[in-house]
Amino acid sequence: MANLPMEKLGQSLTDHERRKRLVYRASHRGMRELDVTFGAWVSHLDASGRLSEARVAQLELLLERSEPDLLALLCDHGLAQGADEQKLMRELKQFMRDSLGRSLRHSLDATCKKT
Repeated sequence: MANLPMEKLGQSLTDHERRKRLVYRASHRGMRELDVTFGAWVSHLDASGRLSEARVAQLELLLERSEPDLLALLCDHGLAQGADEQKLMRELKQFMRDSLGRSLRHSLDATCKKT
């Protein structure tokens, strides 16, 4: 996925624009399981007002990782880079247990077994 510029026409993005961009990027990775999992989680964080400027920056860094890296993190086959990323992944996995449907969790489990 091509990186979108953080600035537009020499102007910084507003907080709202950064959150909107983050929600889009989280749900348009290319791999269905990642799109649905990350997209639902980031949308939930945004809707619940839990996307501070610092958290947006952390999530932007996380989403810079490749799809295979993110899938490995979700499947517990990869190592998180630093304490912030570890915390984000713990929160994501808790969200998955609490909020994602059984069929999606089953699909992700099947994908993890293949890798």
